[in-house]
Amino acid sequence: MLKPSMPNFASLLKSEILRLARKGARAEIESLRKASSRYRSEIAELKRRIEQLERQLGWMETTMIYIETREEEMREAINLVG
Repeated sequence: MLKPSMPNFASLLKSEILRLARKGARAEIESLRKASSRYRSEIAELKRRIEQLERQLGWMETTMIYIETREEEMREAINLVG
């Protein structure tokens, strides 16, 4: 007759499978966390780059408007003289 304190083979197997599954899941979750962190950093860097490019574009638009205005003023001045 089996001793009642002796663990059941099925429960031992189930416990081991559960332990291995959790171990694998932890490793997978950790790699996903690291990837997620990298992606968040890359997204933040891309947002900063977009802001920088938008500022440059605004500056270039302002400069172009100024140049176009000055060119028009010069054409008008030449037409008045000539």
